[in-house]
Amino acid sequence: MDGVWSNCTFAGSRIQRRQSARRTQTRLPSLNPLVETEIACPHCGESFPLLVDTTQNEQMLVEDCSVCCRPINLTIVCKPGEMIDVREAE
Repeated sequence: MDGVWSNCTFAGSRIQRRQSARRTQTRLPSLNPLVETEIACPHCGESFPLLVDTTQNEQMLVEDCSVCCRPINLTIVCKPGEMIDVREAE
């Protein structure tokens, strides 16, 4: 409800007046859905950063190693704003 209607008397006539209701606004902390982590390539052993979208609970991803360019199959488990597990898919 946006406001509260109240009855008022003005010079003998009855009118309705809208009183604005004060709203308390609660701001939720903003969560960044993108989380960066380091992964190690199972082929060459080099580590490189990986940016993960945490808006999906579980996802399978194929990421090419930034060093040797070979594909890495990953299983990623997340909750919004947080990465729980990253592992090579079997």
